[in-house]
Amino acid sequence: DRALVGMAQHFMRSYSHLLIRTCHRRQVHAMGGMAAQIPIKDDAAANEAALELVRGDKLREVRAGHDGTWAAHPGLIPAIREVFEGHLGGKPNQINAAAPPANAAAITEEDLIQPPRGARTV
Repeated sequence: DRALVGMAQHFMRSYSHLLIRTCHRRQVHAMGGMAAQIPIKDDAAANEAALELVRGDKLREVRAGHDGTWAAHPGLIPAIREVFEGHLGGKPNQINAAAPPANAAAITEEDLIQPPRGARTV
């Protein structure tokens, strides 16, 4: 079940922090992952629930240091922009932010290949 292997897993957080550190060290934008949800036309409650998932995921990304992100559908862009613009406070990116992600310099190969924890579904 891919829902069990999210950004809370150690290896996923490690790859994200390493990506941000590497990109910013090279003065390029660190892009977050794709928001795979799509707007739900006929169910306002389900649509708002999907948008809340997107907002939460993008807030995690921008707080980690990502400069931008991807979206599977243009209908997600207003919610995503709200999160990024609200956090960036008028700055175009976080390339020159004072602090890289916590522990980014200490990420090891073991951090990146650590098996996910939790139930096996296959």
